[in-house]
Amino acid sequence: MHFPTASVIVLNYNGLQYMEDCFSSLSGLDYPADRVELVLADNASHDGSVEYVREHFPHVRVIQFERNHGFCEGNNRAAAQVQSGLVAFLNSDMRVEPHWLTGLLEGMAGGQEVICSSSKILNWDGHLMDFGGILLSFLGHGRADGYRNPDLTAYDDVDYILAPCGGAMLIDREIFLDVGGFDEDYFAYFEDIDLGWRLWVLGYKVAFAPASICYHVHYGSSSKQMPARIHYLYERNALYTIIKNYEQRYLERVLPLALLMQFKRAYLYGRMGGVDMDVCRLNSDTEPAAPAQADYGPRYYAREAWRTLRDEGLLVLMRRGLDELDRRRGRPVPKHIATPQQESFYWIEQAHIAATNDLIETYPDLMEKRAHIQQQRRRTDAEIFKNVRALSFDVCFNAPEYQRAQQRLVEIFGIEELFGEIFDPDIPFALRAQEYEKKQEQQKE
Repeated sequence: MHFPTASVIVLNYNGLQYMEDCFSSLSGLDYPADRVELVLADNASHDGSVEYVREHFPHVRVIQFERNHGFCEGNNRAAAQVQSGLVAFLNSDMRVEPHWLTGLLEGMAGGQEVICSSSKILNWDGHLMDFGGILLSFLGHGRADGYRNPDLTAYDDVDYILAPCGGAMLIDREIFLDVGGFDEDYFAYFEDIDLGWRLWVLGYKVAFAPASICYHVHYGSSSKQMPARIHYLYERNALYTIIKNYEQRYLERVLPLALLMQFKRAYLYGRMGGVDMDVCRLNSDTEPAAPAQADYGPRYYAREAWRTLRDEGLLVLMRRGLDELDRRRGRPVPKHIATPQQESFYWIEQAHIAATNDLIETYPDLMEKRAHIQQQRRRTDAEIFKNVRALSFDVCFNAPEYQRAQQRLVEIFGIEELFGEIFDPDIPFALRAQEYEKKQEQQKE
């Protein structure tokens, strides 16, 4: 087997707690040692990550940036500074099996068009799937196929997928840079879907490599971000992805529907946060919808307390703690948004609006990117989604009112007729906890 030179880039931002597991596992790869280099690309961490790696893993090359460039630009900058023929990207909150990199290379053995492969990712203890491919909502959102599926053998076949997981992938370095790498306007999230879809449009292919196995602390690095900030990137980047990559005939009808459904999500998140979203109506004589109730356990409150302390300080944490005690005692809480979970829903509602505003501000540049991609198109979207079973017409927000609204607009906009043979209503998207639990019970029986 021929082993091209490969650079494994681990992008890091204050991930000291992951350095030992990540680089210890990478140091045991079965890839020929003289053909691979390990790289820590650091986004201006201040937690001692760089010093730890230099002391404990002196064979690792360190590239330090002067500021946090985010996932996309940070990885692009690192890829431009290495010289290997192949570049692998690995999240810092991962550990890998010895065959991880060799397995990725084997996944690219399906012909010259296959220039990118992605790993089979399991949760940290290896009992559940974390990534077995990509599912793409026709409205632009993405999620991992197989997420939390206990049937690990269901993802044992080498197959084409729409896009890699940006946190565990291998790609031809020259082609990666030539097609523009990760879109740096994304900062983080869905940038891998955009890259994969773009590769298929430009005539390349992406493969799933099940022999390449790694383990992931799900949302390990993302847990330092406010939920509303993550939702903002989800919503904005989903719109960016469909605008850049859809053929014109699809985009003309999907984009208005995507914007309408984005505002529907904002409306529902506002209600979940306890906001009367209908009070402004002239004919409103209904009671405000009750906030959604959920069982928030000790882990939730510990996590939210830490985020509040870190982001807003001790005084805000104390005030929210007192408000929560008053709420539990049945006393009135002197706030419109009474609880931490309600406040987080309210911020998520704002995230949708900020995402749409960003689309307005960046629209000219976004259309230039779209024109550049479409001018180089080598495959139709129909050809792409015949190769990969990834395009879902299911909902990306699992609520009955949302489902009804999307179904109605899908009919009004003639989406089934528009997509024709690639319209597959059986490809799921929304995670449904009850269905997942039911399957687990059936397996126990």
